[in-house]
Amino acid sequence: MNAKSARTLTVFLAAACLVLFCAVSGFAVRVVDRADDAGDPVNGISACTAAANDCTLRGAVAGSGPGDTIMFDPSLNGQTITVATAIHVSTNNLNFVGPGAGLLTIRNTANDYIFTFGVDLWAMSGLTLANSAGGIYWITSVSPNHAVLDSVVFDHIKQTAPLTSGLHAVYNSRGTMDIKFCVFSNDDNIDNQNFLENRGAAIQNDSTLNVINSLFVSNHSQFEAAALYNTGTATVADSQFENNAAFLDGGAIMNDGAGVLTVQRSEITGNTARDGGAIVDVSGTGKVTVRESFIGTNTATVGIGGAISGNQKLNLINDTFSGNTAATNGGAVDLEGSPAGNAYIRHVTMTANTANNGGGIFVGGAAVNIANSIVTGNTAPTNTNTTATGSNNIIGGNAGLGRLGSYGGTTSYPLTCGSPAINAGNNSLSFDDGGFAITTDQRTDGAFFFPSRNVGGTVDIGAFEADNAAVSNISDDASTAGSLRSAIASAGFGSSVCFDSAFFSTPQTILMSAGDMVINKSLTIGGPGSGLLTIDPGQSSRAFDVDPTGGYYVNISGMTLTDGLPGGLGGLLIARTGVVNLSNDVFSNTGTTNSYGGCIYNKSAAVNLTDSTVSSCIAGAGGGVANDKTMTTTRSLFTGNSSRQGGAVYNTSNLTVKDSTFTSNSATAPSGSGSAPEGGAIFNAFTGAITGSTFTGNTAQWGGAIYNAYYTSIQNSTFSNNGAIQTNNGDFSVDGGAIYAGGNYTGGAGGVIDITNLTVAGNHSAGRGGGVFLKQDTSTAYINTVNSIYALNTAASGAGPDVYGGMFSYGSNVIGNNNSQSYFPNSPVFTGNQNGTAANPIDPHLAPIANYGGPTQTFALLSNSTALNAGRTDYFLPTDQRGQVRPRESVGDIGAYERSVTVDQSSLHYANQGIAYSKQLSFTRQTSLAEGPSGAVQGPQAGTSWSIVPNAGEGLPPGITLSSSGLVSGTPTTQGTYTFTVKPTDSDGMSGVQRLSINVLSPTAAEVGLSGRVLTSLGSGMRGARVVLTLPDGSKRTAISNSFGYYSIDGIAAGTTLVISVEARAYRFSPQIVTLVDSLTDHDLIVSQ
Repeated sequence: MNAKSARTLTVFLAAACLVLFCAVSGFAVRVVDRADDAGDPVNGISACTAAANDCTLRGAVAGSGPGDTIMFDPSLNGQTITVATAIHVSTNNLNFVGPGAGLLTIRNTANDYIFTFGVDLWAMSGLTLANSAGGIYWITSVSPNHAVLDSVVFDHIKQTAPLTSGLHAVYNSRGTMDIKFCVFSNDDNIDNQNFLENRGAAIQNDSTLNVINSLFVSNHSQFEAAALYNTGTATVADSQFENNAAFLDGGAIMNDGAGVLTVQRSEITGNTARDGGAIVDVSGTGKVTVRESFIGTNTATVGIGGAISGNQKLNLINDTFSGNTAATNGGAVDLEGSPAGNAYIRHVTMTANTANNGGGIFVGGAAVNIANSIVTGNTAPTNTNTTATGSNNIIGGNAGLGRLGSYGGTTSYPLTCGSPAINAGNNSLSFDDGGFAITTDQRTDGAFFFPSRNVGGTVDIGAFEADNAAVSNISDDASTAGSLRSAIASAGFGSSVCFDSAFFSTPQTILMSAGDMVINKSLTIGGPGSGLLTIDPGQSSRAFDVDPTGGYYVNISGMTLTDGLPGGLGGLLIARTGVVNLSNDVFSNTGTTNSYGGCIYNKSAAVNLTDSTVSSCIAGAGGGVANDKTMTTTRSLFTGNSSRQGGAVYNTSNLTVKDSTFTSNSATAPSGSGSAPEGGAIFNAFTGAITGSTFTGNTAQWGGAIYNAYYTSIQNSTFSNNGAIQTNNGDFSVDGGAIYAGGNYTGGAGGVIDITNLTVAGNHSAGRGGGVFLKQDTSTAYINTVNSIYALNTAASGAGPDVYGGMFSYGSNVIGNNNSQSYFPNSPVFTGNQNGTAANPIDPHLAPIANYGGPTQTFALLSNSTALNAGRTDYFLPTDQRGQVRPRESVGDIGAYERSVTVDQSSLHYANQGIAYSKQLSFTRQTSLAEGPSGAVQGPQAGTSWSIVPNAGEGLPPGITLSSSGLVSGTPTTQGTYTFTVKPTDSDGMSGVQRLSINVLSPTAAEVGLSGRVLTSLGSGMRGARVVLTLPDGSKRTAISNSFGYYSIDGIAAGTTLVISVEARAYRFSPQIVTLVDSLTDHDLIVSQ
């Protein structure tokens, strides 16, 4: 019989066994066709006959013989089999074959396991065991023995009442068990009466365990080891442990006593515990080995070992530790309890971990044997990286690590071009603790991908072995050595394409003629900089076609791409699948109205655009970018792009915009050519999230900046000078100078926008809704708003200059001109709203839009702004648009800006023409609630600078200047009142503003005064002291202090220099010389002796 015939017969027999009992090779197959449990203590054990609807799970188990198979009728698909007591399996070598874990669930209503096995051989596959106190308990005294769990899900396994011995999803007491392709999720053992038994909510292993390709996620333990508690021999390979939590130690895994634990090619991330956020290895004679694995973002919340707390023998080979945190010692690994010499570390990379002591490794009782490893870029007040020493390591400094990502195998950091780790290891130290040569780097999958550990003759330091390729010319010929095409082809999987620093020290251009450069592997292309490398396809092709075959991780940075494909999908770059990171790049001058995504098209990838510019790109939809999958843009600039829909970005899937600027983009079309152009900057047709971004000068017929047709959240962002303009298309309506909410998409609400802490000011519409427009004839469109400013916008029709169409108010909003009744009457919260009218509009007193700190421009709040300290007390974002912590006082500010720097002077009074003027400005830095008591202050810091904010109609008096140190000085030459806005900028780049004025009078027109208090050295007011002012001509002016020490002298000519002295019995005051340019208040005179 050939193989095909054998398979056909097997399928036929299996199908036949679904409707009757049969024997295959002498073993019976029983088919369960009932979901109830007739085998409870009341009804006894039911039969399992060939009759329809007459075989329960309990009956099938009871009636089976050794070697039989138990299957499930398709009529049970989608159902749950519920048993009343544990099903005890005493027949050897049973095989439970389910229809698939997603099709059939088994649960036990008793506070017990679902299955208990007292046999030496058994197997189970294709089922879900859920919502029960325990899953499977296996104990055997027969050897050899073997059990297999394949594709079984254990979900919400949790005790319902206290027991003296804890339950688990799986408890392997004495056998050899293989667990493969299984999922353990939401399993919990927090209700156990015996506290010490609360270990291993998912698995307790006291014997031999092999876990392969399995997932442990969101399991919990009141005591220790939420996922795996091991006292036997456990091997875990190609598995994931995510977001598990233990109340005490070992967020994911605990190895105890004589336990031997090996973790290979696995990822352990996001787990938490008091000690050992991922793994804890407690005292005993056991051993833990972790190799070719990624251990990241785990947390030791109270104590030691953000990732691993080691107390026995610990071996780390080819691993990456990143983003782990410990409250005390060892951000990645704590070894203070390990016996001397029992920590063996080879080819490990530890970076971006945090602790109080030993950001990478804390070494206490252990003598660490570490070689060929990187421990750098970690954070700790004491021992930033580690005190461990060894050979051929990089401890501290710049190791030249690339971007953390998936470059084959488990997550790793590649070595960038010029990394000091390349070929800097020691071949004689590249052995594991057993003396076997380490032949691959971290990324091996153990089956098909074996990246060599020694590419250049000498091993690299760290977990990653680079196989980079170099670009040294501008040829576009793949057969030319040193060309970019050649380098892309020859670079190793996951490695980098480097650029010769000497050749690319001056600007170079690669003129393409051979079609798209295809990237079909994980790769980093790190260009020399967007000003040094330009790639120009000359409108013949795209520059890059990324990941056409699937699943890769690609980084492209440091270059300018321009003049690409004039039509089609993505004129310069198409991202098909995988993860594509674009950083410090420029995309420009590409596309036509026939394009979809003028410069960039994301078909089905996760694209991250960071610190880049997209400019002058054209398309029919998505002038700069068309996104059909997942895209995040961070700190990027979109300018001068255009299309009919989404001048800069057209989104049909998931778009996130952070800290970015959209300026001078447009949605436009020839007059009378069709529908109204929508979304000058962004057209959103599915899900969008915008934070910390600024939109200025964008235009469209509908939605000058944003047209939202489905759902968008907008937070901490600024909209200014955007416009809805007439293009003579559609129904000729012109709506939404900044934001347009409309659309009616099937499958959910259309045009929904959640707005928090926005500033929408100075926008305009040639029709309705100068700031925001809601399409009222779309029943599914609505806007929710809180803590936001809509003011100083204009609408040519007069309808809704700030807001047209209605919003749901959640309180503390400012609408400058609420002539369209901008809130729905059934809004949840009206408290704190400020509503102006056409006759009495509200001016929120905003400083001109400018850089007041952070990556984007904002409107600062002037000292008389009605938005100051007026936000909702119970609802505020943690930071403002600039990243400054909110609130600075007991109540946060309305809008995108939270005032953090205040100028101490509110007025400069007057000066005299032709007379020298001088005034030193100062500011106060307010702390946040998170930084200290609300309203506490800090003085000016090093690096503080002062400047004038340009604003039409404002300026200093002629002859007066403002120095960078804040000194307003000079000799005014022209009389008049002069208003100007000053901006102090602190050392961290944060700024405040204050509008001040100086009235310059004629040379003799002004008189000023001097006032204050006479005080003792303890600060108490002194009564009856005589204050004497001696003028330049020798004449004197005097005043006597009152009961509280106050004095005041008026009528002094402005510009007078005089001597101040104090006469008081038994006290001495030092004389002072003062020039009074204007009135001086609060000038206190304090006893000097």
